[in-house]
Amino acid sequence: MGELILGISGIRGIVGTGLTAAKVRRLVEVWGRTFSGSVVVGRDSRPSGGEFQQAAIQKLLQQRHQVYRVDIVPTPTLGRAVRQWRASAGLQITASHNPPEWNGLKFFNAEGRVLPPEEAAPLLEQFRVCVAEGSPCTETVSPEPVVVDSTAVQECGEQALQEHVNAVLACVPVEKIRRRGFRVLVDGNGGAGGPLARQLLEALGCQVVAIHCEADGFFHHAPEPNPHSLEQVAVEVARHGCDLGIALDADADRLVLLDEQGRCLSEEYSLALAAEARLRYERGPVVTNLSTSRVVEIVCQRYGCPCYRTPVGEAHVVAGMRTHRAILGGEGNGGIIDPRIGWVRDPFIGMALILQLLSELGRPLSAVVSSFPSLVMRKEKLRLDGRDWPQARRQLLAGIVAESVDTRDGLYFRWADRWLHVRPSNTEPIVRIIAESPSETDTNALVQLALDTLAR
Repeated sequence: MGELILGISGIRGIVGTGLTAAKVRRLVEVWGRTFSGSVVVGRDSRPSGGEFQQAAIQKLLQQRHQVYRVDIVPTPTLGRAVRQWRASAGLQITASHNPPEWNGLKFFNAEGRVLPPEEAAPLLEQFRVCVAEGSPCTETVSPEPVVVDSTAVQECGEQALQEHVNAVLACVPVEKIRRRGFRVLVDGNGGAGGPLARQLLEALGCQVVAIHCEADGFFHHAPEPNPHSLEQVAVEVARHGCDLGIALDADADRLVLLDEQGRCLSEEYSLALAAEARLRYERGPVVTNLSTSRVVEIVCQRYGCPCYRTPVGEAHVVAGMRTHRAILGGEGNGGIIDPRIGWVRDPFIGMALILQLLSELGRPLSAVVSSFPSLVMRKEKLRLDGRDWPQARRQLLAGIVAESVDTRDGLYFRWADRWLHVRPSNTEPIVRIIAESPSETDTNALVQLALDTLAR
């Protein structure tokens, strides 16, 4: 398991085998040649992050970059800082929701967004050369001596966090939310987002029940928040009589909600609820990816607003938002992007918008969600077993008849009230099958249609 996973979202690897300080220095050296000027460097709370952050900063200083070190901050905080401070680039040391033995590198351009495809593709090719067999990147080397100019590194973590909170508070009716006096449980799971979530919720007048909110890198359950990993958190939401629960992943760029009864909601609802809150105040386009639930489209239809879809991936969604001048965007994985804050998935503006919505409607979260149409989504994956994607694609196009087919990201088959998305994985020899319809029976039938077609 000494491999690195390289993709449009950055680089990830298992610490000590796939990813080492020596590899970080070499990869950062390659990246650091692509821009000039200042760079914001931070990390999530994983224990390996400190060593990797220092290795990255050493290399950047050698390249004569000025460094703003924000240390342990949520990924959206770093992205926002890049844009607000007019830095040339940003680097977050994180493996997102991967297990604790992983870490990685996530790169941002001067706009404070993850690298768009046209910038990521040539850089990834350079990285592949870097990690190829026999390249210096695969060697274990001692850290190179660096003469550090004390003025070249500025410690800016507290400033970045406070500016992030202030920006979110400026986007919602704070006094209206405060009057409701919400009781909110927040589970930071030892990740980077716990302290900021607590600070923001307290500023919004919430009684905060904070669990695992120390950014110590100790994950109390699996880092990906989902109904299984949040079973004990759900119990605490109900036990403390909270109005809702909030769960964050390790680098705090995704938002998962639990209602007042302690039920973990599908992360598909996070963007839909945020869109409901946002569109009540301002009409405008919303952008999401092809694999996100139709519930977001339905919310947009209520307000007469267009909903555009892009290929899967934060970089694609941001590109679509900029093209369509969207007022909100995101993905069904709990990612919410509000351009008033930044071009990164941001659970903090998400939780503020949802509290705004609940304060205005005066109904519990479970009742608000029940007002959305009942849709059933199912996700499966299938190994190709020797076949390649082009062959599988031909079979699917020949065997499935739909009202429309989108070919930008695998194959997205669409009917009036349902859809089927089949796309090749970027990291495994599999295809991912995602379907949604108004009933479990119809959704299962769509998945089976894909499986049967690929089995021919």
